[in-house]
Amino acid sequence: MPKLPAIHEYMSTDVLILDPQMDIYEAVDALLKEKVTGAPVVDADGNIVGFISEQDCLKVITKGDVEADVPAGVVADYMTEDVITVTPDTDIYYVAGLFIAHGVNLVPVVFEGEIRGYIERKSLLRAIQQGLL
Repeated sequence: MPKLPAIHEYMSTDVLILDPQMDIYEAVDALLKEKVTGAPVVDADGNIVGFISEQDCLKVITKGDVEADVPAGVVADYMTEDVITVTPDTDIYYVAGLFIAHGVNLVPVVFEGEIRGYIERKSLLRAIQQGLL
């Protein structure tokens, strides 16, 4: 039986990492600047403590107090704490299943407790387009 392609062949290694105490507006700016749909949130010890997505950031609209010009909080107030991660040797079919089952756009890739990159749905679409699957 042939070996299934692993995501390390398709993942991005330039990862935006956010701090849980970062202002949520700074996080929105960072996501837009880096053109990513989300980012892992890491504590001072380098542990993943959450994930912030575009969808999480949209909660600012419902929780912010625009008239009072008060900051709407920090990343930790909006992030998802239950983070789905994979390892570089995870096969791409499994990752595709995660995208479908959980409705996420991006999954952090972790090896030995350290973030090594991320895999996006569009990376798997490129593999399909190039006939690599």
